[in-house]
Amino acid sequence: FIIAINFLSNITALLIFYNFLYKLYSASVTAFIAAVILVLCFLYQNYNTYLYTESLFFSISIIFTCYLLSVKKFTGREIIIISFFLLLLCCTRPTGIIFLPATVVYVFFAMANRYSLAWRLTISTTTFVLFLLLLNYAMGTGGGIDIVRPLREQHVICDIPTATHIGDVKTNPADNSIVGLFTYIFYDWQQFLRLAWLKTKAFFCLRRSYYSTGHNLFVSLYFYPLYFLSIAAIIKFIKNIPLNFIYFATLIISFWLIVIFSCDEWHSRFFFTLTPFIITMAFSFFNQIKMDQAKKFY
Repeated sequence: FIIAINFLSNITALLIFYNFLYKLYSASVTAFIAAVILVLCFLYQNYNTYLYTESLFFSISIIFTCYLLSVKKFTGREIIIISFFLLLLCCTRPTGIIFLPATVVYVFFAMANRYSLAWRLTISTTTFVLFLLLLNYAMGTGGGIDIVRPLREQHVICDIPTATHIGDVKTNPADNSIVGLFTYIFYDWQQFLRLAWLKTKAFFCLRRSYYSTGHNLFVSLYFYPLYFLSIAAIIKFIKNIPLNFIYFATLIISFWLIVIFSCDEWHSRFFFTLTPFIITMAFSFFNQIKMDQAKKFY
């Protein structure tokens, strides 16, 4: 029964993803190739096989993103649906909360023509404060959400301490909160910057010393060309950045910051959530964006 649910959610997400790409590019061949590229990422598909919560999270994140980026007018109905999806993402995986800031930033720019800058800033600031309060509460609940411990013990990969003198860190080990996090950064900023660089390499490079040569080669050949095409697409549309690029960039930065402020997962699970969205940006290079996605900052 669980396998059937996961299969249905996976195929639904894939079809919605293809349909979204077809409308975005107005090119069925490009959309089909992009969808096939996603299917061929066995590292991503592994989680559709043996971890059903992550499988549902991946599928829901695709369905939610395609819906959000297809909304033409944000009415009360759309806001309720978006809020439901965000709640569902948070219930499926704790990292679902990371979609909140990306959504707020996207809606902020998407509603530029309908609402004043002051009104949008008020709503965005309020939502951001609520996000911080929710994050602080989640950190305080303990359990698997312990952000300060990986920093104190100098985890690059989660649950793998590298610190030799934990006692030298000038923070309270029991203060698992946003205040405790920034206290650590303030007093141990040199250590934080060093770890931030190592985590950045682990997050974006995706290669691991414990992977086989073939595994690391696949990672390089699969993801690095997507990076190149994504950057090329940004340069191509630099004078009129599509709104979906702003959403994807915010989402990528948000996941990256979560890793910077905690640790990276053993098999890059946090990063793989971004796979379909990086593919979308990359394949935009080959086609003009047909949807009404012009950047507006006023």
